[in-house]
Amino acid sequence: MCQKYEAIFIIKENKQENKTREIINEINSIITNYNGEIYYKNEKGICNLAYEIKGNKKAFFYYIDFKNIENKELELGKIAIKLNTIEEILKHIMLKLEDN
Repeated sequence: MCQKYEAIFIIKENKQENKTREIINEINSIITNYNGEIYYKNEKGICNLAYEIKGNKKAFFYYIDFKNIENKELELGKIAIKLNTIEEILKHIMLKLEDN
């Protein structure tokens, strides 16, 4: 049985679009490398923040839904550790979704 998750990433605003694309690709590859399968992605783009985060007033918002690959356990702890090493991610949250 697959467990579903959702995640939101607040990424430091970058004037170079290709740098933001690299960070998104890195996030995606971290999740897939630890038995996750991304089934929905939404790039909200650059938005004003409600409050300053690490000196940033604007940031790029990236939303995904993912699940564990069948018959494999999702290594959520390892995913979180790897995501915390990406300097450009200002904040992120991953939530486990309820089963229907």
